[in-house]
Amino acid sequence: MVAEIARRRVGMALLVASWGIAGIAALACSAAKEPVESANAGPITREGDAGSDVASACAQGDNSPPLDLACTGLYADMAAKRLAPQVRSYAPGVTLWTDGAAKQRFVYLPGPIDAKDPGAWIFPVGTRFWKEFALGGRRVETRFLWKYGPTSWATATYVWSADGTSARRDDDGSFPPDLAPYEIPSSKACEQCHRGAVDHVMGFEAVGLALPGATGLDLATLDREHLLAPAVPSPVPIDASPAALAALGWLHANCGNTCHNGSPNATGRLTGMRLRLSPTGGGSLEDTDVYKTAVGRPATTPRYAGALRIAPGSPESSLVVQLATLRGQGQMPPIGSHVVDESGAALLRTWIGELSGAPDAGAPADASSVDDAGDGGDGGR
Repeated sequence: MVAEIARRRVGMALLVASWGIAGIAALACSAAKEPVESANAGPITREGDAGSDVASACAQGDNSPPLDLACTGLYADMAAKRLAPQVRSYAPGVTLWTDGAAKQRFVYLPGPIDAKDPGAWIFPVGTRFWKEFALGGRRVETRFLWKYGPTSWATATYVWSADGTSARRDDDGSFPPDLAPYEIPSSKACEQCHRGAVDHVMGFEAVGLALPGATGLDLATLDREHLLAPAVPSPVPIDASPAALAALGWLHANCGNTCHNGSPNATGRLTGMRLRLSPTGGGSLEDTDVYKTAVGRPATTPRYAGALRIAPGSPESSLVVQLATLRGQGQMPPIGSHVVDESGAALLRTWIGELSGAPDAGAPADASSVDDAGDGGDGGR
């Protein structure tokens, strides 16, 4: 009975989101016996021996995610996997490939998103994201992002027990022996991609949430519920073939949102190749940054000298296809995958095969003709 009370109180955490993570812990374990001092929400108290594990798991410092997923505010009922009242599910219309894992995505927004720049949303302090990964119907990991300050995020990965009843934080990453070659990334590895987003979040953005197939808290729902300030109109459609649109969407989700964009910290910025779609773009295929910086353009990295990023009409000669179908040194994306996305590669091949009349490949695109500067360098392709 005592343990059940503790679990229910954990699920109430989002109702007091302004308390922060330590506040969640205090709420989860508030029927007092033995007080434990907390950094930012007064004393955390334990419910005797039965509640001590929950209390110790939740008792973290100001900026450190708790040790137990139950303390993050995702679930109102951990055993039943019932979401807390203010947690919303969502899925973008195009998704990042993660070696065949099925994913569920959840978000808590304590207020409107600053969307003055439609392509670089700034999330309110207190925002939380969760992404759950499952293989063969078994929950494997849940990744957690928490914005605890105006420019500060905490990240954590929680690994599920084999019976699916609990998930504990694991900062080091691992290769579960029974799920090979699937990799649970370390917290440090996660940062390699998330640093490419202006405010740390990938996948919850205007283009992905407006594309066909987006579900849950999509762009239209955010607008209807006044969760974007100002409102963001639906991205201008690109006048292109279905094959082109499918390939552009794959590149946007798997390459552009993470590394190949103009964010100052994006890993692939210095290559000058831009694979992220702009919510204010639209027009023809030739107007997109993808076309202007990749189609018929030579690689800038010395090891790929002479290769075209995208060779019109020749998928197998295109560096983008070669690296997307490679696993090992030089693969793209460089981390987070050990299995080729054959469906995604097929989208690239189909589109590239229908391309013709590409721009002169003698020089990289003028940086002034894309959404930001930064051509050159050797940071990727």
